[in-house]
Amino acid sequence: MDTHGIKDSSQDGTIVNPGRDEGRDTSVGDEGDNANELRFDEEQRLIMEQSHRPEEEARLVREQSLRQEEADRLIED
Repeated sequence: MDTHGIKDSSQDGTIVNPGRDEGRDTSVGDEGDNANELRFDEEQRLIMEQSHRPEEEARLVREQSLRQEEADRLIED
């Protein structure tokens, strides 16, 4: 079989994604784009807040426990 006349798509070159390494899109968009950005930022903030919550709750429980122990000691004295 003669493959010289058939062009394979891999011979077309590479696919270019011009914005791949630029990070977040900073171009001016419409109101819908701006709303999406706000929603995304709020979502990211909530994710970060929730990811730290168990440690914060554990700290608050320890503080409450220490306050209760101190209160119990004061009552005993």
